[in-house]
Formats: sequence, structure tokens, C-alpha cells
Amino acid sequence: LARAVADETARRVRTIAVASGRPAIAPRRPLLVLLAAVAAIVTLALLLPAPTSRSWATLLDPNRAAPPVRIAVEPGSVRLTPGAALAVRARVWGTARAPRLLRDGSHADAATPEGAGVRGERVWRFDLTQLTREQDYRVRVAGVESPRYRISLAGEPSPVSFEIEIAAPAYARLPLQRGTATRGDVSALRGSRASLLVTFDRDLKSLAATLPGGRSAAWTAVTPRRWRGEVPVADDGEYTLTAVAERGEAHFRYRITPMADAPPLLSVRVPAGDVDLPVGQQIPVEVLAQDDLGLAKLTLQYRKDASAPWADLPIARFDGEPREAHVETRWDATPLALLPGQSATFRFELLDDNRVSGPGRAVSPTFELRFPSLADLYEHVDQKQQTAEAALQQIAEKAKELQKSLDKLARLQPRPAPQSSQGFERSEELKSALERQQELGRKIDDAAKEMRESLDQAAERQTFDQQLQNKLKELAGLMDQIQSKDFRDAMQKMRDALEKMDQKPLESELPQWRERNQQMLSNLQRTIELMKKLREEEKLQSLAQRADELKAEQDQMNQKMDAPPKDAGADAKPDAKPDAKSGAQNPAAAKDPLAEQQQGAAEKSEKLAMDAQKTGEDAKEGDEKQGLDEAAKELKSEAAPAQREASQQAQQKDRSSASKSGKRASQSLSRAAQSLRKMVSQMSEEQNQLDLAAVRRAAQDLLSLQRATEQNMDPTAPLAQRADRQTDLSEGTSRVADSLRTLATQTPFISGQLALALQTAVDLLTVSGRELMTGNRGRGEEAGRDGGRALNLAVLELRRTEESMCQKPGAGAPSSNPRPGSQPQNGQNMQDLAGRQGQLNQRTRGLSQRLSQQLRLQAGDRDEVQRLAEEQQRIREQLEQVQRDEQSHHELLGRLDQTQQEMKEVEEALRNGVTDPSIEEKQTHILSRMLDATRSINRRDFDPERESRPGVDVARPSPAELPRELMRESDRLRLDLLKAEADRYPAQYRAFIETYLKSLNGSPR
Repeated sequence: LARAVADETARRVRTIAVASGRPAIAPRRPLLVLLAAVAAIVTLALLLPAPTSRSWATLLDPNRAAPPVRIAVEPGSVRLTPGAALAVRARVWGTARAPRLLRDGSHADAATPEGAGVRGERVWRFDLTQLTREQDYRVRVAGVESPRYRISLAGEPSPVSFEIEIAAPAYARLPLQRGTATRGDVSALRGSRASLLVTFDRDLKSLAATLPGGRSAAWTAVTPRRWRGEVPVADDGEYTLTAVAERGEAHFRYRITPMADAPPLLSVRVPAGDVDLPVGQQIPVEVLAQDDLGLAKLTLQYRKDASAPWADLPIARFDGEPREAHVETRWDATPLALLPGQSATFRFELLDDNRVSGPGRAVSPTFELRFPSLADLYEHVDQKQQTAEAALQQIAEKAKELQKSLDKLARLQPRPAPQSSQGFERSEELKSALERQQELGRKIDDAAKEMRESLDQAAERQTFDQQLQNKLKELAGLMDQIQSKDFRDAMQKMRDALEKMDQKPLESELPQWRERNQQMLSNLQRTIELMKKLREEEKLQSLAQRADELKAEQDQMNQKMDAPPKDAGADAKPDAKPDAKSGAQNPAAAKDPLAEQQQGAAEKSEKLAMDAQKTGEDAKEGDEKQGLDEAAKELKSEAAPAQREASQQAQQKDRSSASKSGKRASQSLSRAAQSLRKMVSQMSEEQNQLDLAAVRRAAQDLLSLQRATEQNMDPTAPLAQRADRQTDLSEGTSRVADSLRTLATQTPFISGQLALALQTAVDLLTVSGRELMTGNRGRGEEAGRDGGRALNLAVLELRRTEESMCQKPGAGAPSSNPRPGSQPQNGQNMQDLAGRQGQLNQRTRGLSQRLSQQLRLQAGDRDEVQRLAEEQQRIREQLEQVQRDEQSHHELLGRLDQTQQEMKEVEEALRNGVTDPSIEEKQTHILSRMLDATRSINRRDFDPERESRPGVDVARPSPAELPRELMRESDRLRLDLLKAEADRYPAQYRAFIETYLKSLNGSPR
């Protein structure tokens, strides 16, 4: 095999052309390359001669070549605080090129030259700012690179600032709140969410938060240094931030302070304090509500018993949840079913719209709603009238001072020029007098308002009889007329003239001003005297009414004492006497409510006795003083001791003896009330008869004077005789006016128009007599005729006064078409029905208490229940009749439809034998509404009816001629007797003297 291989190799070598493998000589290409190189060198020498020369020199002499490039970096590796700046300097030898600073993950930083160093090197500076992460850096120049250096950060990561954005809960409707802080403490409305953007001093790898309750929340990175997260503001506590950097980690704790929603604000304008139950039991309410975020609901809470829970009555729900609200409405207090002497408390509750921690609550002060007893009502009415009287007395004193100032101004004659100092002083005095006059007018209005309020309260409960109420009503009208509207208008015109610096109208009106102020002073004094007199009548009537009320209360307590007690032991031995010693030795024994009520009644009786005794001490007439002393003695010596004895016996559970003592007290109270009523009625009737007789007598006198005036117009009589006659008639009219002026201080029915007509008549008759005496017949007769007309007007006013005084007292408004034998007025009917309903309630309550001690109804009990149902039916039917009679005033009778429905329900329940507490509650509601209807009728009858009519100009003709039959000749003798009467005897004897004159005159009238 080897020989074969060698042979094959030799064969192939022989076949190869060795000469063909030798390269051919070709100098053309190298020559071209060499020529190109030479051309390039020549070109560079031409274009860049200096570098080319330096290169050939270096090639020829290698010692002349550039030195090697070296780099030195300062400060090298360093440790800095986060956020600091670093200046890196590079010293470069061997090159003039600018070095570059290279950092991981960042672009190359440019160098700033700083010049040459002391060893010939070039110095370059790199400014590194805001170093917030650890990093490596190096410097490179001309292909030479420095070693790597490390920049490390000192300490642990720390937050630098917080950007906080708070989103309030949706119900608050608040805008986003933004702010910055150096700490991450969060304080916001409870239920808000706080979004925080925190900036650290270095780059972080991660940031996590631990919320109150241990719940964790991861925060997201906006940049390596800035992280965002949310913190809910729900509970008071802390949250923790855990910051992890490249080297090390840190924990930071911050406070969460939830702010509670502030409670709403509640302001009650009406009522301003405790209130008395008004007519209709509709309590006006005016409330202002405010909250910083929103209001939800306003509720009225009420209760009758202090230990009972509050009952809620929604007043307003605020749609749209406003931040402020004004609520004006009326609260229907009929569900309270208050009776006279009872009271209830109420308040207002306001809730806001806090849906996070529950509504905020504001509660108003507590108000008391009273259904005043007669004693309270009398005290309140007397207090208001006393305030009005004191105010009028002060006004009268100031009016006297003002009158002195006006008299002084009128005496200053002649009037100085307005430009002088005296003119200025006079102007200031007039201005001051005007201001005082207007101030007096305002105070008079305030006093009249107090008087009207007292009349309204008295009319609601028909506190006084109709005759006294009419007098009080007339007195209120007189107070409104103390300062007439014309006087007020004149004062305003004078004020306007003074402001315009026009003093002439003031000077011209000064005499009339004096007269009007004097008239106002007279009206004030008359009103004060009338008020004193009427207050005396009120005190007497109040004593009688209070005695009646105490008697009614005692009767109710007697019925309770007669009812079987709830204690079973007491039923077992009704005649057994309890051990007084054991009762006295047991101070812990609970007091009997009936005993406490009886004790309170005894104190009321003693107070009534003291008031009656004090009124008797102030009485002027002997009969009045004697009657009051007897009533006070009866109350103090008989009624009050019997009531105290009944209280002690009731406390000792001796109901039988207590009932007997209570009945003796009731009889004593009845005697005292009857005695007081009789005395009041007798005195009022006597005074009214005297006043009425004086009015009729004055009317007859004026009529006689008017006839004589007409007869004196006979032209055939001598002028001197007629003049004397007119003078005598003027004096007679003046005497009648004086008599009526004295009577005006005793009765309020004498109007101001009457006094004005009489004064006009006196003045005209005086002028007529003077003119006739001087021979001026035409002027004298004209003044005489005008005086006669004025007398006619005075007579008409006296007739109206007589009609007002003759109005019969009674409940309800007088009927326009009275029918003989007509039924009593509806006010009295309602009052009687209310009394019967109260008695029925007492019987039902007593039966219910007795049945509660029994296991089942007995035969007598069934009959009693049926009688109660029949009595309730009769009351309901009579109530329906009253309502049919009052269709025209249905709105004033209260809620009688509902009352009738409740009566039917009580009837059905009683017929079915049901006597549970719900029946007593319904009967209490029925009685309350019937009493309210009675007050409404009384108030309606008292209120004057008003008509609104447009003002028109009316030409009023003179009074018609008097009938001839009135011109009797017999009156001339009577007129002469009146003229001969020169002495001014007291008004209280006028009726007797007039009777004597009538008998001399022979007139049946």
C-alpha cells in the first residue's frame, strides 16, 4: 500500500507545471501607489505647511514628539449628605482637550476650565448638584480614563416636604383643600381622605404605610424621591411610613386627627319665653337654624310630666340640605289636652346632615306652656294694667313740664329775628319741645298696647262680666284718643317745617299746640282716674271668680275622696282609723298626691283671704269694707282650716274624714264666693244706675237748653234781654259740661266728641250773648243758632252714651233680631257643656278606679256605665246643636267635628263596658277642646267688627229740627230753677236733687 501511494504521488508531481507557479514581475501597481502617496504628502504640505513641517521634524528627530497624557481627579471617593453639591476637579497633562465626567445612568457632564496648574497641567471643574443617590464616576480625555470613584450618602432616608390634598366626605360639599407641610400630620373632617405626595432627601427603593389598625398600604413612586399615597381620616391615631433606600431604611410616625362635624346652631325667636296657651291652642313658632355643612330636620319635643319621655313632632325637613333656614309655623297644642292650671314643657331639636358619625344635634332651652288658672290670669292682667297706669302717670308729669315750656315760649314776645342768637335758642327750644311731644306720643301708644293685651287675655276666659268688659273696652278706646290723629299730623308738619328752617308755621301753630297739649293732659288725667276705678272693680270681681274656682277645685277633690282607694287594705277596713303614731314614726312613707293637692288648695284659700282683707283695707265705703272683711274671715277661719284638716286626714289614709272636711271647706268657699258675688253685683248695679241717671239728666238739661236757645231767637224781644238770656244759657251749658266732666272720671262711656260739642256750644252761646249786647244782631243770632246745633250734637252723643251704658251684660254678641223666649247664648251653652263634660270625666275616672279593684262587672256597675254613655250622648247632641247655631262662625269654635267623633267613640266604648285608660284620655281631650271653643266664642264676641271702606268726601247736613212736642212750655220753669242753682253740689247728689226738681216741674219724665 505504501508503495502504491508513493507511486501515485510521484506520478502527480510529474504532471504538475512547476514553472507556472512563479509570479511574474509587475512594477506598475506599486509605482502608482507610491506616486499617490507622494502626491498626498505634497498636498498636505501645501495646505497645512506648519503641521506638515512639524510632523517631518518629529519623524527626523523622535525627541521632539508630544508628551504622554495623564489625569489626576480630586477629591476622588467621598461621603456626602443627601442633596449636597460636589465640585470635581480634573488635572490633565499632555493634552489641551476638555475632559468628560462619566456617571452611571447619566449623560456626560461638561467641564469648566479653571486655567493652568503650577506644574503646567490644565485644571478642569465639574459641578455635581442635588446628589440624592449613591453613584460611581470617572473622567476621560484623549482616550485616557481615570479610575472609578464612589459617591456615597450619609445617614438614613428622611422626608423633606409633604404636599397634602384633602377630599371631604360627599355630604359636606366642600372643595378640595390643598397645602404643603414639613410633616405628614393629617387633620381633617372625619370621613375625609387625604392624598399625600412626600419628597425624600434621597432616592428610595420602596415606601410603605401602616395605617391605624395595622392595615398596610403601598405607595407609588412618582420619581425615585417623590412618592404618593392615601390616608383615610376616620379614627384618631397614627400612621407609619417605612422608607427603604439603597443603603438603610427609616420609619416615620405621623398623627391622624379627625375633626368632628360641629353641631348646628339653633335660635328661637318666637316664643321668646314661657307662654300661656292662646285661643285655638295654636302656638306661633319662629326658629332660625344654621350649620356649617347642612341642615336635615327640625323637631319640636313636648311632654306634660317631667318624668315622661319627650314626644317628637317634626316641624320641618330641609330639602337640599341648606346651611341656613328660617322656619315660621304654628304648633297645634291640642294633643296635650291641657286643663286650667296645668302646664307642659317643650323645646326644639335641630339635626344636621352628618352621614359619617351620625347627625349633629342642637337643643333649645326648655319653654313652659301654661293653661293659666283664674288666679294667674288675674295677676297677669293686673300687672299689665298696673304697668300701663304707671306709664300714664309718668307721661302726665312730663306733659305738665312740656306745658310749662310751651307757656314760656308763648310769653316770649316779640319774637326775635331768626338770624340772632336768641332766634337760634328759640328754634332749639321749639325743636326740643317737638321731640318731647313725639316721645310722649310713642309712650302713650306703648301704654295703650299694654292695655289692649290685658283686655285680650281677660276676654279669652271671660274673666270679668260683660259690663266691666265693655267699660275696659271703652277705656282702651279712650287711650287711643288721648292724642288725636289730627294732633299727630300737626306735630309732624311742624317737625317738617323745623327741618326746613321755616319757623313761621311753628309760631303760628304755637297757641293751638298749647291748647292741644292741655287737652291731652286732661285726657291723661281722666284716663288715669278711670283706670284706677276700673282696677278696683276688677279686683272685686277677681276675688269672687277666684273663690268660685277654688270651690270647683274642692268639689273635684271631694269626688276623688269619695271614690274607692286603690289600696286593697284600705278597702278591707274602710271605717278603721289608721294609727297616727305609726304614720308619724314612718317618715319614709310616700305622700298622698291628693293630700298634697289639698294642702295647695288650703294655701290658695289663705292667699285669697289675705287679698280680700287687703282690698277691704283700701275700700272707701263701709258696705264694701264690711263685705270683704266677712269674706276674708270666712276663707281664713273656715275654708282654709278645713282644707288643711282634709289634707292631714288624706295623708293618714282616712278618706271618710277627709271627705267630710273637704265638703265643709267646699260649703265655706261657696258662702264666701256667693257673698263676694252679691257684693260686687250690688255695688256695680248701684254705680251704674247713678251714672245712667246722671247721663239721662244731662241729656234732658241739654235738650231744655237747646229749646231755650231756639226760643231766644225771637226777633220781637229786646236785644238786651236776649243777650242776658244767651249768657244765662251759656252758663247753664257750662254747668252741665262740668257735671259731665266729673262723670267722665267715673265712667269711660263719655266720649271726647261730647266734650268737644259742649265746649263749642258754650263758646258760641257766649259769643252770641256778647254780640247781641253790642247790638250786632246778625252775628249774635248766627252764633246762637250754631250753638243750638252744637247742643243737638251733644244730645245725640249722650243718647249714644246712654245706649252703650244700657247694654245688658251677657255672653255672646247681641242679636240683631232678638226673639222672645230664645235660648241662652252659645257662649253660655258651651260653658255649661264643658262643666258637664268635666263632671262626666270625674264619674268615669271614679268608676274606672273602682272596677280596677274588681274581677268582673257587677249589675250596678253595668247600669252606671250605661248612664255614663247616655250622658255622653246627650252632651254630644247638644254640642251638635251649638255647632249648627254657629255655622257663620264655624272657624272660631275649635275642632268640634273631631270632638264629636271622639264623643261617639267614648259612647260606644262605654256601652261595650270598656273603661280602660284610653277612654279617660279621650275624655280629657274632649274637655280641653270644649274649653278652647268657649274661649274662642268669648274672644270673638269681644273683638270689634271692622269694615274697610274707601275714603270719600261727605257733606254732612245740620241736625234736623226737633219735634214740636218736645218744645213744652213747662220746661221753662225747670230751666229757671237750673239757672238759679248757683252752688256746685257734688255729682253723687245730683240724682236726688234732680228728682226734687222733677217733682217741682210736674213732669213724669
